[in-house]
Amino acid sequence: MAIDTARRRYEKWLADPQKIAWHACKRIFSYALMLTDGLGEHVVADYLLSCPWFRDYSQGYFASTPEDFVQPLVNEMIWSGACGWRDGRLVPLTSYNVPPSDWPTLPHRPKDWPPIPDRK
Repeated sequence: MAIDTARRRYEKWLADPQKIAWHACKRIFSYALMLTDGLGEHVVADYLLSCPWFRDYSQGYFASTPEDFVQPLVNEMIWSGACGWRDGRLVPLTSYNVPPSDWPTLPHRPKDWPPIPDRK
């Protein structure tokens, strides 16, 4: 049953690549909302516009400017039940654990990671 469900999903994605792009955008943004414990309404657009993945998806898959794609993504996230507004914050609607305040946040790119100590 699960294999058939996954196969049907993949077939839909192959037939319409925008479907997988929506799926990816919602997953990436959902994780970001979990890591930040939600975002205030006034910073959602700025956050998305600062993300390279968001710019790539908006232009590459949706033929949209990043600025014009902010609201469609937020609307889709809300419509799908992935997130919702709570006290002026866009928050995930699934259970999650907020990372502790000392959770490492930088650097983001592997090329910028510190070298692994010699384990001899």
